[in-house]
Amino acid sequence: MYQAGLIQLASGEYLQARLSLEQAVALAQNQASYRNALGLANLQLGRFAQAADAFREALKLRSDFPDAYNNLGVALAQDGKWEEAIAAFEQVLRFPAYNSPEIVYQNLGWAYYNLGRYPEAEMALTTALRLDPRLPVTHYTLGLTWEKTGRVQEAREAYRQVLKLVPRDSETGRKAQERLQAVGG
Repeated sequence: MYQAGLIQLASGEYLQARLSLEQAVALAQNQASYRNALGLANLQLGRFAQAADAFREALKLRSDFPDAYNNLGVALAQDGKWEEAIAAFEQVLRFPAYNSPEIVYQNLGWAYYNLGRYPEAEMALTTALRLDPRLPVTHYTLGLTWEKTGRVQEAREAYRQVLKLVPRDSETGRKAQERLQAVGG
């Protein structure tokens, strides 16, 4: 059931994946990875509270599971629970060997931005870009952050950078063009 659930998850069959993974969890309740995968299925289905519960259960079983902390942070952020999301993202950073710290910093920046904590957002987002300068969503969120703090020229540059990284007709590209026009770029 677990392998079938992973395949279904990877192919975008989220409802079927959730059902398969629920069965896998029922058969092997002590498998943190099963609960994490179930959380991912719920996250994709927009079931943020259920996703967060699954990630928390995974972390009860295995506290050294940075992916589950990051996934928990995403679920909480999607549910508008920004402070809790920040706490989860910060837990990931306790694992120096985590394979995608730039994404964690991007997520932290997004959460700080949504709380109006712009200096912290800027710090997290610029850290993400130092680790990987090709993150269009990070450039976009940094542009928003700079707009909020009156740094319009820097915001323009951030939006221009987004447009160098993604097609103009993509969602992120369209948003960056809109913001660039709004700030006179």
